[in-house]
Amino acid sequence: MLLVVWALTAPMLARAQAQQFPEFVAVEVQRGDTLSSLAEKYLHDASKGWVIAEFNRLESVQPGQKLIIPLQPVLLGGLTPNQYQTVPVLLYDAFAATFHGRTVVPPDVFRSQMTYLRDQGFRPITIEQFIDFMNFRAQIPQKAVLITVDSAERDFYETAYPVLKELGFPATLFVYTEQIGTGGNALTWPQVKEMAANGIGCQCHPRTKEGIELTGVASIEEYFKRLQEELNVPRETLRRELGKPCEFLAYPAGDTNHLAIATARKLGYKGGFTQRQATNAFFYNDFRIFRTTAPAEFDPEKFRALLSTSANRVLQ
Repeated sequence: MLLVVWALTAPMLARAQAQQFPEFVAVEVQRGDTLSSLAEKYLHDASKGWVIAEFNRLESVQPGQKLIIPLQPVLLGGLTPNQYQTVPVLLYDAFAATFHGRTVVPPDVFRSQMTYLRDQGFRPITIEQFIDFMNFRAQIPQKAVLITVDSAERDFYETAYPVLKELGFPATLFVYTEQIGTGGNALTWPQVKEMAANGIGCQCHPRTKEGIELTGVASIEEYFKRLQEELNVPRETLRRELGKPCEFLAYPAGDTNHLAIATARKLGYKGGFTQRQATNAFFYNDFRIFRTTAPAEFDPEKFRALLSTSANRVLQ
């Protein structure tokens, strides 16, 4: 495809810096151009330099290079003749300088993991980008990863958030809204608002950290009433405090069932996250999204094993 495009457009580029077509732009790189500036000019989003880089199979640009900039998604679902894309979703739920358990990540380990993602070419994405990928609406980077945190504790704000901000990584915080502002080690609403304004998408956890046993039923009427309350109260709290509704849900202890999913859909949620360990392809269930618990110790080989971004297609 690339050779055909160049056969058609190279003579035109000899007379102009760029030629616009319905589905792509053919560009000759000028002095001072970068992947970000080209993405800003032609894709109207400087953060989409990766689109140009991946399509042209390069990491940077030089004056005189001739590029194709696709104006529409090329690989929805990351589908190729032999593979489809999968997205790892990392789960963090506690941070502490001293190791206290399997899921408590020390600050230095978190920094090492995030630095590893950067150095190995992984690109953290927003939850909105992820759900667009899941619904076959948008292309995402080939090595995309979604970072999620289930917490209401100040340790996240003081240790992990500065690292994410420094590296320019987006992340999603599933908030236990009833714990915010309760003192001690709890987050405050000003802290949550600051993070929400700086790349941390704030979404919902059930009203309390314990939530309710979504898979346990006493009477169906009482269960349904409690379920609606647990799912709706945090959604309305975030709408009141942050000025926008919550659209995604992290299930308590990662458990869910058909009634919980149907209720979440009815209330306006667009997806639900479990704690089942796997990566996600676009054809998986939006309300049973897999997440992988990040290890509390940093071993590059073991960490890399959690980050599978493709799977072979099996044709019957």
